[in-house]
Amino acid sequence: MSESEGLQKLTAYLNQTRRQAEAAVDALNVEISRLKQENDAYEAICRELEEEKEQYRLQVEQLKQEGTTKHRLQERDDWRSLIDSVQKDRSRLQEECNTLETALEMAREEITTLQEELERKNGEHQESGVFCDGAESFSRTSSPGNRSQRG
Repeated sequence: MSESEGLQKLTAYLNQTRRQAEAAVDALNVEISRLKQENDAYEAICRELEEEKEQYRLQVEQLKQEGTTKHRLQERDDWRSLIDSVQKDRSRLQEECNTLETALEMAREEITTLQEELERKNGEHQESGVFCDGAESFSRTSSPGNRSQRG
């Protein structure tokens, strides 16, 4: 092999190597470009997810506050209901107490009237000479039939 043939083969080999290197660089540049686009897409997705996460965090905070407010409102309503119930019970008990006091006063008046009547009848019997036990006289004169006959 001559010197010029060796030089041509070396030149051809170097040209082939340069073409292969350029093709490899071009392929790597294409891959870099593709990876950059993919990276940009992932970064965009990441930003969207971060924004979505922040929205959810804000919603959670709002729900916590609403839950606390709702709880306070519910508790306030429960207390109002309890107070209303207690006031209704107090009014009902006051009415019952008034009714019972009226009935008690009427019963006392009736007892007083019956005692006066018993004393009057005992006085009449003592004047006539017949002594009557108060309980018997009371039981005979205070029965509903006897009282209506006295009328």
